[in-house]
Amino acid sequence: INNNEATSGGGIFMGFGCSLISSDNLYSNNMAILNGGAIYLKETKELESNSDQFINNHGFNGGCIYIFNPLENKFSLKATTFKDCAASVSGGAVYFEVNGLASADYKLTASSIEATNNNAMNGAGGIFYWKKDDQIMNFNMLPGVKVSFKVNEGNYAKVGNILASGPCK
Repeated sequence: INNNEATSGGGIFMGFGCSLISSDNLYSNNMAILNGGAIYLKETKELESNSDQFINNHGFNGGCIYIFNPLENKFSLKATTFKDCAASVSGGAVYFEVNGLASADYKLTASSIEATNNNAMNGAGGIFYWKKDDQIMNFNMLPGVKVSFKVNEGNYAKVGNILASGPCK
């Protein structure tokens, strides 16, 4: 999925109960005027990314992936590469937002992430940004799984070059 532009979800926009399972795909040179340079997920059930590459994608928030108000707690990024992606504000690679209407706590399982030169130009979270009202965000809390970054260099944000969250109550 290459060289696309849209208002939201430069390459893919999914919503309202759908699931996205992606393996061995290249998402490159996609742009969203608003959110989710490559992928925008609104009220979806699941995101699973296995051995995908996100290269040179851009969005306002979420240079690669923007997740808004997920319906279920199924999110995993495994052996995923984020390179040269940027958000104008926050979440150079991934922006995850849940407003107060959602009732579950959420977990993201991330392992073997390669992250190089991802930027949140005017905000927070060079790679990951979580915005969650009145709830707890668990980052990779599944037993026996650890977050690992194979490459972790050149990522930039005004706050939290790797991970940032807020607001918390």
